[in-house]
Amino acid sequence: MKRHIMNGWWVALLLALLALPGARGQGVADFEDEYADDAEVADPLEPLNRAVFTLNDKLYFWIAKPLAQGYEAVLPTSAREGVRNVFANLAMPKRFVNCLLQGKLQASGQELGRFGLNTTVGTLGWRDVAADKWSIPQHDEDAGQSLGKWGVGEGISLTLPVFGPSNARDAVGLVGDAFLDPLHYLPTIWWRIGVNGEKRVNNLSLTLGEYEKTKAAAIDPYLSIRDIYEQYRRQQIKE
Repeated sequence: MKRHIMNGWWVALLLALLALPGARGQGVADFEDEYADDAEVADPLEPLNRAVFTLNDKLYFWIAKPLAQGYEAVLPTSAREGVRNVFANLAMPKRFVNCLLQGKLQASGQELGRFGLNTTVGTLGWRDVAADKWSIPQHDEDAGQSLGKWGVGEGISLTLPVFGPSNARDAVGLVGDAFLDPLHYLPTIWWRIGVNGEKRVNNLSLTLGEYEKTKAAAIDPYLSIRDIYEQYRRQQIKE
């Protein structure tokens, strides 16, 4: 009960942030202008966001990267790709529901088909046979994109501990997506932390070096990563 009350407070706070000037969609024309590639990013919390960015950077180099490197040394790429596929298969409810919410009926049907094929022929999702054999794509839709499709503006920029770059709309979306994630219903918080930690370390082991390249190429890594995130999300919502 206490956890749900706390979640309610966070949702209320983030919805308030969405209500700030410029955060809401104002019709089709304004919506398209808002998500133009050259649209400015509202970042009134920049000092705080930079502090969290620095914290995340330290956590990456001190904890996450060493763990991922050790994980990479123990498991071959094929095994780590299999683990990634299993977690992606389990995340089908989030993609399916958000496809429906965005009116993407064909995509929602493909997500159901993918889940059935990968769970059975693909051995509980270990192999992505839906894509490899039947060319059925995965649709990475989430609640933040659904809110954007409905005309909800991105609101202010946020850098979240551990999660990284986000904005007020997408942070609200994370709460909604959490309830569609089967891992959210594991019996104890320690199970949830452990399994989610395994997922993040496994996925990171398959992308080691990408963060370093992006950071090295940027004059101001915080601004660069923030802007890359916002542009990527705007493009996802347009599609």
